[in-house]
Amino acid sequence: MILVNPNINNNETTKPLTSVLCKKIRKGTFSMNKKSKKLLTLCLTLAMVLTMTVFSSAAFAAKRYDGADRYNTAIEIVKAGWEKADTAVITTGGNSADALCAAPLAKSYDAPLLLTQKGAADAKGNVAVIKELKDLEVKNVIIVGGTNAVSKSVEDEICYS
Repeated sequence: MILVNPNINNNETTKPLTSVLCKKIRKGTFSMNKKSKKLLTLCLTLAMVLTMTVFSSAAFAAKRYDGADRYNTAIEIVKAGWEKADTAVITTGGNSADALCAAPLAKSYDAPLLLTQKGAADAKGNVAVIKELKDLEVKNVIIVGGTNAVSKSVEDEICYS
């Protein structure tokens, strides 16, 4: 590829133009002068640093939710994400498979996911879950798992409260 100056109308039109960045252009490759290489290196480095700064600052915006155990942590997440909910999903916190399967279901309903403990409705963790359901003014509850996962007494307490 040969670049020519269209403003010159004599024999000089066949001479290649000298660009600021490129000295020679041959077969699709070009060589750069030392000053241009430094400038390009500086620009690329600046672009990389700015990109890393923008994306790493998002990491500092992370919020940590924690509780005394997985049951309380689930309640803290619900408190942070919902003030009210029409539907809630509950499952056992004792079996990770049930909770993992319940997560996409909860997402599809935009519903909070709460974990119950094995045992009666008056167990400490279950009382907190039932209270949270009342606080959220939940109208529909989807229970994931059988009576071994969420006890019949917890189900009854949810239905009658």
